[in-house]
Amino acid sequence: MTNIITTAVSDYGTRKILTEAVAQENLYSYSAAMGFSTVDSSTTGIYRSPFTNIGNAVNESVTNNEYSPVEASTDADILPIDRRAVFSEKIGAFDEISFASGSLITDRAMNGSKVMAQSIDRFVINKAISEVGSSLGDAGVAGSATPWAVTATNALEIVNRTVEEVNFNEGYGDDKFILVDTSFVKHLTGYFQGTGNNVADDTIRTGLPYVGILAGGVKVFQSNNVPHEATVTFGAIATAGDTVSVNGVVYTYVASIGTAAGNLLVGANAAASQAALLGALNAPATTSATYVAVSLDNQNKIKNLAGTASSASTVLTFAAKGAFRLTETFTSGSNVVSVVSKKLLAGSMGAVKIFVPSVGMQYTEKDEISGFDGIEIHMRQFFNSMTETRKVPLTTSVLVS
Repeated sequence: MTNIITTAVSDYGTRKILTEAVAQENLYSYSAAMGFSTVDSSTTGIYRSPFTNIGNAVNESVTNNEYSPVEASTDADILPIDRRAVFSEKIGAFDEISFASGSLITDRAMNGSKVMAQSIDRFVINKAISEVGSSLGDAGVAGSATPWAVTATNALEIVNRTVEEVNFNEGYGDDKFILVDTSFVKHLTGYFQGTGNNVADDTIRTGLPYVGILAGGVKVFQSNNVPHEATVTFGAIATAGDTVSVNGVVYTYVASIGTAAGNLLVGANAAASQAALLGALNAPATTSATYVAVSLDNQNKIKNLAGTASSASTVLTFAAKGAFRLTETFTSGSNVVSVVSKKLLAGSMGAVKIFVPSVGMQYTEKDEISGFDGIEIHMRQFFNSMTETRKVPLTTSVLVS
């Protein structure tokens, strides 16, 4: 007869230790940020108690208002640990709690830590990219705001020109890394496949997040968490039936708002058409006089997207801390969607530093959650990140499309 876990769990301590170990291991294994940064897993910095709303999902939050976070600088290398990733899951089904040897706990710990690692990864990567010491755009021009169009022909050249920029900033003494998105990996792999040289089999290997080492010792890491951006220009009023699709979530312009999910009111002019789309994407769970909310599933597909627009401009700019796709079926040729651009990160290994305290991993298991039989697995990881002040020039942002 299978034993059922009750409130008196005899192996609680054993499973608690196992879960912490597995979760910590997976946090380091699945985060691209760990690959190009130095990691301080001690309690370096100032420990504070962050707060967040606990739910059955990961929450990424800043601290409360008890103090102001202080970034490390050349004369004050003190970093408050002021963020945390949270994973919480209720286990209440009979077949789930009727298990042996703690296998379910191990499985949930691994999955939860992967999700937490992604949250930390997203924060670290975007923070590092926003604080780079230099930037490259079209054709490798320093400071260019025009994206470099990536192809299988020029993918390796982009890497080489980026390394040149890092070396120019006196980063030639360390191993080099470049953090790329999925489409860049495709072009880079295509380059090696096109040469017919079997070096591709040895230097570019499929895997996440580490891809491989290029000639010259450049380490390639892959992540879709790098910042993405695109624009929608409204040169004319939208036409009923026009659509805009973001990550597969379709918004449709209509003459009368109606009740269908994703409807956008055409409005009186181009500015009104613009405002309806902006409002719908910034508040996907809300229905107003000019747009209708989308389903919860579709809300999740665009939850990391944020739109901005000047009142005097007909251009909407959409940015996300991660990958997204944007397409349209506008009738007017004056309404145009730009190609999605991305910021890749390159530099010398160790230029980015992440603080993940070894005592930050917290795991709790509770019984009879919310009046139901069952248990709840709850894990938290405290962290913060920074671009080492003394090495800021050793990182470079690469703008591609």
